[in-house]
Amino acid sequence: MISAVAQGGHAEAWRFRRRGEAITGSALDGINDYVALNQQQMEASIADATAQYESAAWTLGSVLLVSLVVAVVSTLWISLNISRGLGRAVGLANAIALGDLSQKLVARATTRSGTSSTP
Repeated sequence: MISAVAQGGHAEAWRFRRRGEAITGSALDGINDYVALNQQQMEASIADATAQYESAAWTLGSVLLVSLVVAVVSTLWISLNISRGLGRAVGLANAIALGDLSQKLVARATTRSGTSSTP
């Protein structure tokens, strides 16, 4: 372009300039389109990550709630079984203390495998 101006070709220099501006504008348009596409993909990724986080939070909360219910039910079941056995033993001890020696306590224990421990 400088050589064209030096040789007196101002019109040719302006033509080079317009051609350069068109190429630069086209390149900038491509870059802007690429940036916009990246922005859209980033927003979609953020929305997807947010949905996955919310789903995981609900799943974790549900598992925690179910675990809590199972723990409470198990605790109540174990405590009732223990208190029933102790209640029968206390009843027998009170009957013997009052002189009633005809009372009997039937063993209802089971082993860990669920079979009766009495022959």
